[in-house]
Amino acid sequence: MASYNEKSGSDTPPSLEAADAHHDRPLGKPWMYKRLFGVLPPYASPEFQIVFVAFVCFMCPGMYNAVSGLGAGGGMDPYDVNRSSIGLYATFSIVGFFGGTVANTIGLRLTLAFGGFGYCIYLVSLLVYKHTRNAAS
Repeated sequence: MASYNEKSGSDTPPSLEAADAHHDRPLGKPWMYKRLFGVLPPYASPEFQIVFVAFVCFMCPGMYNAVSGLGAGGGMDPYDVNRSSIGLYATFSIVGFFGGTVANTIGLRLTLAFGGFGYCIYLVSLLVYKHTRNAAS
């Protein structure tokens, strides 16, 4: 039986040999595979990704409570606090329903940028209310 590659003596087709040669090379940019600060695992490793997501999930409730306490920590009228909570949770429900579609359409980078911009608007609105006591009607 004749082999596929007479020069190398291999019985595998050349296309499979080329695929195996590129299999060992990692995908992505080289900085993603270097150890961070000589101690932390590489950015692209599963260990780093799990620790990073756990840190973000750990910080979210605390940051939400800190920001909510900034404007609603006893200095606001309870009626205004309830109205702002209604607006916030209504926004959460609408964005949560359509968020996956938006992320798949425009990409994760722009979706996160718009989300960060919305968070800044929420924070600024609480600061403005704290200093001016002007509730939108």
